[in-house]
Amino acid sequence: TTVTERIAKKSRGPKKQSYQEFYYPALQDIEGIKEAWRNHVMHTRREYSSDDADAILSHVRRLMEKLATRISE
Repeated sequence: TTVTERIAKKSRGPKKQSYQEFYYPALQDIEGIKEAWRNHVMHTRREYSSDDADAILSHVRRLMEKLATRISE
């Protein structure tokens, strides 16, 4: 099941709202990374400068740091 499906199955309330507020923006970021950068590079439609790569890396780093706040060891 997808994250969206799992959240949809949760009962209404603060916990579900917390999941929505955390995961939905993260899912949008992941989709944006895929559409804006990954697909173009993987299919050799575009090359990026080192400045572009640094900006992309910064974006991905922020996303990963946010996701890491919900990972427990």
